[in-house]
Amino acid sequence: MAPNYVVGTGLRSYEPLLDETFSAPLLPKLVALTQTLIDLKIRGTEPALPALVKTTRYLFDPSVHAGSPVQPRGPCPMLGPGGACHALRGDGKDGGPLTPYLLMADAYKERRAAVAGGGGAGQAWKTGTSSVVDQLLAVASGQFRNPRMAPMAARLIAFLRARVAAHRSAGDLEAWVRMGLPGDLEATMGSPVFAALVDLTKVMQTDEPARMELYALMQYLVDAAGNDEAFLTSLTAAGDLLQMLIDDPNLVPVLHAVGNLLDPKSGILEAQTHFLRRANETDKAHALAELFRGLYAEHRPGSAPVLDIVDLLAEVHRKSPGAGGRFAPEDYEATFKAVAEFVGDEKRGLKKFIAIVQQRKLP
Repeated sequence: MAPNYVVGTGLRSYEPLLDETFSAPLLPKLVALTQTLIDLKIRGTEPALPALVKTTRYLFDPSVHAGSPVQPRGPCPMLGPGGACHALRGDGKDGGPLTPYLLMADAYKERRAAVAGGGGAGQAWKTGTSSVVDQLLAVASGQFRNPRMAPMAARLIAFLRARVAAHRSAGDLEAWVRMGLPGDLEATMGSPVFAALVDLTKVMQTDEPARMELYALMQYLVDAAGNDEAFLTSLTAAGDLLQMLIDDPNLVPVLHAVGNLLDPKSGILEAQTHFLRRANETDKAHALAELFRGLYAEHRPGSAPVLDIVDLLAEVHRKSPGAGGRFAPEDYEATFKAVAEFVGDEKRGLKKFIAIVQQRKLP
């Protein structure tokens, strides 16, 4: 081989790619983004670029975490000097202190492996998450295709800012970011309520007719264009559900009681669905549907007849009727005791009403 000979690297093969990159609007966009970052202010007057650089270093730079290494929740890849947990490079050598990016990269790698080995369930997860991303984050002409994504993102950012400000004022911001926030997320996703919802979803996937009916119901509830009232009701219910999911100490006992009622062995759920099916077949004038529609229709903002009835009954049967204000534990006890007595009373309660209906003489 002649002196100064350079082995061909095929650099010319990259020319079409380079031409496409430099002729596309990518570079002008990057230049515009750079100027935007330089001019961007936070808290009114502070330049945002130093904060962005600091955040980037926190995510990617191992030297930032040399004094306070990030601790994984699982096994440590390898131990560095002084017994600190370090990253393991692909060649088996010490990759330095762990960074949040490396933890997220390892988690993503494990997730991909779990999805790939999950068979049909793994493919369903992959398809489902892809559909969610397409539905929420799809972009056209520099804007989200989903018109609700921008206000949702604004609300989320405002919420995160409020949480950061609260923990900064309390002096525990770093501890919250490192341990509190991941711990809260783990507790929520590992709670009995969340696990039960996952189990229910898994069961629904094996029942084709039930799944299709559920999909049709969900489509009706979230269709803002065709069913605006149903959509607003669903939105409110979703907010209530999110609040309940973080109240396990009070919610779990209630769900245990409801679970006993829904247990197929009790026969209660089957009897109720049988009744609703027969009632729907018999009620040709749709009187029952009109009755429920009237009970739940808002006659003033935030109030419906059924809510007024419940409030009235609760106020009458609390420990001190007419006391007003928030319910105390003894008020709930007195109210539920009154409901139980009404349900079981054979002379003046629900059983008597059922007996009257059963003994009626139809024309």
